[in-house]
Amino acid sequence: MESLREKLFALQDIAYRDFAAPLIPNAERMIGVRLPQLRLLARQIARDKGGEWLTEMEHRHDPLCFEEVMLWGMVIGYTRLPIINRQQHTARFVPHITNWSVCDSFCPRLPKAERSAWWPFIQPCFQSRKPFEVRFAVITAMRNFTDEEHLDDLLRIYSTIRQTDYYVQTGIAWAVCEAFIHFPQRMLPWLSHDCPLPLETYRKALQKITESLRIDAPTRETIRALRSKARK
Repeated sequence: MESLREKLFALQDIAYRDFAAPLIPNAERMIGVRLPQLRLLARQIARDKGGEWLTEMEHRHDPLCFEEVMLWGMVIGYTRLPIINRQQHTARFVPHITNWSVCDSFCPRLPKAERSAWWPFIQPCFQSRKPFEVRFAVITAMRNFTDEEHLDDLLRIYSTIRQTDYYVQTGIAWAVCEAFIHFPQRMLPWLSHDCPLPLETYRKALQKITESLRIDAPTRETIRALRSKARK
């Protein structure tokens, strides 16, 4: 694995590291490799070693740098694996997520044929005590299950999450915004009358909606009025 770190340092862009590091809290030991270069390396590893490389990563005990964790998640996504094996590798990877960048880059957009297998898989993560396990579930749900079939369940789940972590709250706010964009007629009453979201998460969700360019101006004004009321 030492050769992997050497490859990463060979791709180092110090100016990029100095720019990116302050934007990603908990991005420990960042080398400074741009995402397109990481993706190229991940595809090469997935093609040449795949599952064998993932198993080696899972048995490492030395502190990993930011890019190694990011690469680990990418290789899970790029390697051809049966669903059960991908889920096993995912379960072993998710506890290593410590920042929003790795989390949001890792959360997959699933093929429709695979979604029914992943819905029960992410359920325990919603109630995890680890913030980024919760965010993993929220963002994965947002990207794959914001649909007619799952909307009521998602709103119920989002409302039961009591994590006060900023990145959990902003993840739920983003997910609620996406739900509003797709189902405005159902979401507006939910947000307007005794919304069950925790207050701070509710405020962040309203803010996210008002910032979206996919919301028309009159609707944004309606949400701004709710947001002003929520400040009182």
